[in-house]
Amino acid sequence: MFAKLITTLRRPSLPAPGATPTARSTARVATVTMTAALVGAGAVGVLASPAAADTRTSPPSSLAAATVPAPTPVPGGSIAAVKVFSATDAWAVGEVLPTTGVTTRTLIQRWNGRTWRVVPSPSPDPSFNALRAIDGAAPNDVWAIGNIGDDGYGGNSAGLVLRWNGSAWSQVDVPGARGVNGDLVLPTLTGVVARATNDVRIVGQAFHRGLFRVVPIFLQWDGQRWHDGFIADGSTP
Repeated sequence: MFAKLITTLRRPSLPAPGATPTARSTARVATVTMTAALVGAGAVGVLASPAAADTRTSPPSSLAAATVPAPTPVPGGSIAAVKVFSATDAWAVGEVLPTTGVTTRTLIQRWNGRTWRVVPSPSPDPSFNALRAIDGAAPNDVWAIGNIGDDGYGGNSAGLVLRWNGSAWSQVDVPGARGVNGDLVLPTLTGVVARATNDVRIVGQAFHRGLFRVVPIFLQWDGQRWHDGFIADGSTP
């Protein structure tokens, strides 16, 4: 039996015309509502905005709900994704541009049922590091993906894969996420799904030098090694 967690991130309304915009971190202040329902075996997290909510995701009135504050705003920071394991264990990932310095760094925060706190995370690139998605099959096996570097054209130069082992985050060397992988260059990672500790799937896109265009890419961890590939006739956003 497990708790299926339906998570709603409420974005604040836009400032009135003529109003001074707030800092990006302040604009991310929100409320995360977590609703638990016993449905089976495993854990599932769903992230949706109020505009996308409908009766298919609305929990029955008999279910218990817990409302907690969104991740504590960090100066220069922004949150891109949230993963909820329970009402006392949740993760939020994104990026932060420190008030001093020019390096954008990864940002990871964790909810322990009482407060959010920043957890140290790798930022291997000297100029840009940002996380875009997070998922995990177990509280001690969590994956976060994003992108690093500058390709000189306003994009990133490589993907970034981080893994939580229950005590610390570390960077994982994934062949398909490197800046160059055969004919594929400049990969950008956009999503991750952890179906099990030995089945983690990452998607994104990269430029294929042979086809001379951007193609969808996929990466999969089978518990022992990585598999990667691309879809030659696939379309990208």
